[in-house]
Amino acid sequence: SASATAIELAPQLRAQGAEIVIAVSHQRQPNDEKLAHNIPEGTLDLILGGHDHTYSHSIINGIHLLRSGTDFKQLSYLEGRRNPNGKGWDFDILRRDVVSSIAEDQPTVKTVTKITSALKAMMEKPIGWISAPLDARFTTVRLKESNMGNFVCDLMRLHYDADCCIMAAGTVRGDQVYPAGVLKVKVCTSR
Repeated sequence: SASATAIELAPQLRAQGAEIVIAVSHQRQPNDEKLAHNIPEGTLDLILGGHDHTYSHSIINGIHLLRSGTDFKQLSYLEGRRNPNGKGWDFDILRRDVVSSIAEDQPTVKTVTKITSALKAMMEKPIGWISAPLDARFTTVRLKESNMGNFVCDLMRLHYDADCCIMAAGTVRGDQVYPAGVLKVKVCTSR
């Protein structure tokens, strides 16, 4: 469990000289809160969670719990400084919403373009043809059987020569309907 791991590893890290211990979790917020409540004070300084796709910040048992949203819609800017008494850390945590009015950082755009340009030709390679739209919307794939889920499972089943395939609904992340027609390596379209 995350609690057992944190209780076991944090003192070892501190004994090796770690001044700050941060847990990066991927569990629901109530489980992060339970972790913060159930570990000895001073075990962790910060828990960075992310499973719930929401933005939140709280302090439990002296531990900051931070969830920075989803899909790069929000970011968090953190500044940490030691408490004046020498025990633990104080954090200033600022939420930053990513909105279209914020100009793109041109050096970053240039770097991303350079890195991804070699992939573009490969991503446009046709690999098949689909005769019906594939529904990969969140409200479909997370709540019921979908033709996109069936398609992906059929591909896995055929590749591994298996009799069946079971896939977690969260595996399909397109959140759109892919139109019938040429299927390329890059199936995503810009929204």
